Amino acid sequence: MYTTSAEKFTGGCMMLMRQDKCGAAFLGSCFLVHEDGFMLTTGHIFGDNHQDLCVVPYSPESTDFQTISREHVRSIPVEVISVDNERDIALLAMDVDADIVMPDFLLGNTESLRLGTPLVSLGYPFGFQNMHHLTAVSSIVSSKLMSPLGNNHILFDTRVHAGDVGGPLISINEDCIVGVVCGRYCPMADGSSISAYSREQALDTDLSYAIAIEHGIALIEKEGLDVI
Repeated sequence: MYTTSAEKFTGGCMMLMRQDKCGAAFLGSCFLVHEDGFMLTTGHIFGDNHQDLCVVPYSPESTDFQTISREHVRSIPVEVISVDNERDIALLAMDVDADIVMPDFLLGNTESLRLGTPLVSLGYPFGFQNMHHLTAVSSIVSSKLMSPLGNNHILFDTRVHAGDVGGPLISINEDCIVGVVCGRYCPMADGSSISAYSREQALDTDLSYAIAIEHGIALIEKEGLDVI
């Protein structure tokens, strides 16, 4: 069952990068939510600088073992459409016409998530080391919390890496995306310092958290897009 869910969503999970005349810098992960090229990610991985962003589509060579490489990859420019800074979530769009086929029932909800629900997260954990390989990691729902800012967070028992941030969190039971991976969970943070995120935050915990997909759906609907 993990294999089915991972294969359904891998094609839509991409690397988010910033590319300018000085070169390309890896920022994190993002994922497709609409056939017109719209994507969700977290806002803090690109901050206030919305310029020179691009994505690198996932393109597996085969089902066999992949060679570790640090080669240059083909990128597609993207535009920041909307950002909800309080909830640390952003809607992006590809700046190119592309023939995209989306799976049915892509985005779910968190109402039916219970403690122990099996999950899988997708992302590029070693993108900061220029290793461009998508990774799937299994976990379970550890808790459901509401932050002081009113943000619904899903805690899960996986120690995510900085490169995973912005990727999808998938419910195995529902076979739908239920959250956007935000990073490691810090019990001392109240959610107000998201914009000051650092890769060293919350290194003393093995729990991670995702923002509930309903917050991302709100951005999608605000743009008048159909929710898949």
